[in-house]
Amino acid sequence: MAGNDGGELVYFLKAAEELNARGDRLVVVDGACRSACAAFADRARAHVCITPNARFGFHKASVYTADLSERLAQVEPPQSPDILAWVAANGGFPTNGMRDMDAGDAARFWRACTVEERETARS
Repeated sequence: MAGNDGGELVYFLKAAEELNARGDRLVVVDGACRSACAAFADRARAHVCITPNARFGFHKASVYTADLSERLAQVEPPQSPDILAWVAANGGFPTNGMRDMDAGDAARFWRACTVEERETARS
């Protein structure tokens, strides 16, 4: 996965739930994984590895009306306690923009991909 800016959080959390239940594949993060993608990678951590190019982006999640016409609130996204602690120690969840985590910091939370895993993901 490279260059994923996220999207609807509910779909990413469902995908993490399905991946955790099946456990039959590995997601390689080889670039930007932001917003809902970062929540997915956190929830499916046992099935995610990172390359030196991995970058994660965090921000407050928006809650909208059912018809999406109005934003009702911004809340902290559903991250694990260790990720929440990292975000808090690095300035918190911004309401505008992203709090970026580089591969060096991400290595504390996700394992490094093997060369074989990286090659398999590219093919």
